[in-house]
Amino acid sequence: MTKHKGALALFFMLAFQVMPSHAAALPDEYMKVTISGGRHPVIDIATNLPENMDVSVDINPVGGGFDAGDIYQVHNGHVHVGPLSDNGADVLVGPYNLLITSTVSQFQNDPKVQQLLGDNGQNLNGPDVKESAMGLGRVIDIRRTFTVN
Repeated sequence: MTKHKGALALFFMLAFQVMPSHAAALPDEYMKVTISGGRHPVIDIATNLPENMDVSVDINPVGGGFDAGDIYQVHNGHVHVGPLSDNGADVLVGPYNLLITSTVSQFQNDPKVQQLLGDNGQNLNGPDVKESAMGLGRVIDIRRTFTVN
């Protein structure tokens, strides 16, 4: 009986070592983008991306001029950008391009995020996921236009 208990314990220890990691169970991403704030735009992104994941958000007017962009982290299921201004002044009325991309897995600052995404972002799936332009794996890539009134 003792040999069977030892074998059973060894089986469970080995089974837990080869079970898929949490990364394999990463749900399909979603990103709901809300833009408010009028002439000082505020961009709020509700998402299920992992906590502390780096996301780049870039805003520039169609045709050139003022632009804003930086890398933000997911906190409590949100990425919050703004309010934006043109050196403290209102941004101009008109159409703007919004580009939201994720940093490739290898360059994510949080090792836990790297592990969840996989070496080449292979665990990242969803409607906004594409192969990176640089061929470094799967990333988020959202391109939209919005208008400041």
